[in-house]
Amino acid sequence: MNHKIIFLLVMVLGAFGEKVCAEEYMPPQTLAERPTQFYAGLVGGIDQMTGRRTEQLSEAANLTTYTDNKRILENNSTMSVVGGFLWKFPPLPILMGPEVYFGRGNARSTVTATTQDALGNNRYYSTDFRRKFFYGGLIRIGYLFCPDLLGTLSLGIDRSRFLTKRTLTTNFISRTKGFNGVSFGVGVEKHLGHFGFGLDIKLIQYRRQLTTDPVTLNAVNRDLTFSVRPIVYSAALRFCYLF
Repeated sequence: MNHKIIFLLVMVLGAFGEKVCAEEYMPPQTLAERPTQFYAGLVGGIDQMTGRRTEQLSEAANLTTYTDNKRILENNSTMSVVGGFLWKFPPLPILMGPEVYFGRGNARSTVTATTQDALGNNRYYSTDFRRKFFYGGLIRIGYLFCPDLLGTLSLGIDRSRFLTKRTLTTNFISRTKGFNGVSFGVGVEKHLGHFGFGLDIKLIQYRRQLTTDPVTLNAVNRDLTFSVRPIVYSAALRFCYLF
C-alpha cells in the first residue's frame, strides 16, 4: 500500500512539474491572449483640409465680399505621437480603450483680392488660414479578425490651433485660436511581437467660427469679418511599441 501511495505522489508531482515547465517556457502571448495591451508610437501621413469660408468688409453703406461660402481644399503632411491601451472583453474578440495624441499639421488656405474704395483707390486684401498644433483624445473599439490583426473604430474630441493672418491695406492682424472638433475614424493594425503597424483614416469636423476684427480705413473704423468651418480628412501610417 505504501508503495502505491508513493507511486501516486510521484505521478502527481511529475504532472505538476510538467505543467510548471510548460508555463515557464510558454511562447509570448498573442494580442488575443493579453487582457490589457499598452502602447505608444508615431502616426504620420497626409491631411486634407476642406470646408467653407466667408469674408466681408462692412462699411457705412457698402458691404465688400471677398469670399462667399468659398470651398477650402488643401493638402499637406501631418505627424503626431500617440499613447493608450486596449482592454479585451473575454471571451469575445473585442477590445476597447482610450488613446491620447499630440501633433502638428501644415494645411493652409490662402485668399487674396484687390478692390477699389469709393475714391477709386486700390485696396489689397489677403487672409492666410493655417492649421498648426493639435491634440485630443478618443475611444478605440477593435475587433480581432485573427490573433494579431485588429480592425478599429474610433470616436473622440480634437482641439486644434489655427493661425489666421489678415492684411487689408495698412491693417495687419495675426491671431491663433483654438477650434473644437469631433473625430471619427477607422483603422487596421497588425501586431508582430512588441511592434504594431497599421493604417488610420480619420475625419475631424470643427464648429463654425466667426471672427470680427476692427480695421481703420481713411481714418474711419470698419469691421472685417471672417467665418469658417474647417473639416479635416487624414490618412496616416501608424507605428507603435507594445508594452
